[in-house]
Amino acid sequence: MWKTVLTLRWPEKLSFEAIGRNKKEAEELVAQQALTVLHDSKIISPSGKLLCELSTHRTLQSTDKLTIINDDATADASGSCIKQEEMAAIEAKFPNFKSTLLNCFMKVSNHMKNANFIARPAFKRVKNGSISDWQASYSLKWPEPKEFSGIGTNRAEAEKLAILSALHWLTENNFLHHNGYPILYSNEELSKMKSAVTSPAIVKLPPALVNELDEILNDFKKIKPLMDEDRMFFERETAAANSLISEDEKMMEEIDEERDVDESVDNIPTSSSNEYGYNKDDESSVDPITGRKVLPLSSAEIKL
Repeated sequence: MWKTVLTLRWPEKLSFEAIGRNKKEAEELVAQQALTVLHDSKIISPSGKLLCELSTHRTLQSTDKLTIINDDATADASGSCIKQEEMAAIEAKFPNFKSTLLNCFMKVSNHMKNANFIARPAFKRVKNGSISDWQASYSLKWPEPKEFSGIGTNRAEAEKLAILSALHWLTENNFLHHNGYPILYSNEELSKMKSAVTSPAIVKLPPALVNELDEILNDFKKIKPLMDEDRMFFERETAAANSLISEDEKMMEEIDEERDVDESVDNIPTSSSNEYGYNKDDESSVDPITGRKVLPLSSAEIKL
């Protein structure tokens, strides 16, 4: 497989890239892409004749929406052979290559808040001698306007070559993360953004307001000792009041305990001491265990 890259420096720097089965096919395909853009922008006629002066400054009407900015009409074309190993490596790295490309540019579109950044394929039939093949093209607008094309015997084969070519270029130029996410910011840009977020905000105040704030600060410094003294006095008074309240509560608890004891003593029935019919004038004994009266021994029992 051959890859050809064509870079136009007029009317604006614009790159085209195509993949073909051989060098000639790739060069013809990339030249056709450039001529199509120039014709759609009314820069050249269908026959290839230049329709405007080199000093003309106007906006292209193509989908790339580029602007003519100089008079240097030169073109550089470079061709290189894409090895099967490189294509296989990209396909192995991104097995779902179509989803990877579409999701990548969907994220770019959401970030830019512009639906024109969404990657959409275009298909058409191309003649290669007596053979009619399919051509698939992706016109990408990030990170720079660039078109990737592929030719195959069917639409799927052509689209696959175009997608792998785009993923290969994005990977080689560090615009695509290994997980398929677009690298929207360089390390330097990320450092600047981080510094801007973490740095304190710069606030500029009018001189009159600064003087007024200085006066307020000086007044506060004067009254602060008085405020501290009042605060300490209040803390001492509060601590003393809390101490008195604690002593009163402790005294009330002791009074309540004494009252409870007196009430429990008063509630004891008077007959409880003579519960078993004990008569203090009676000389009979009482069994200390059962509490029953024990009759005194008779004279005969005493003699025994």
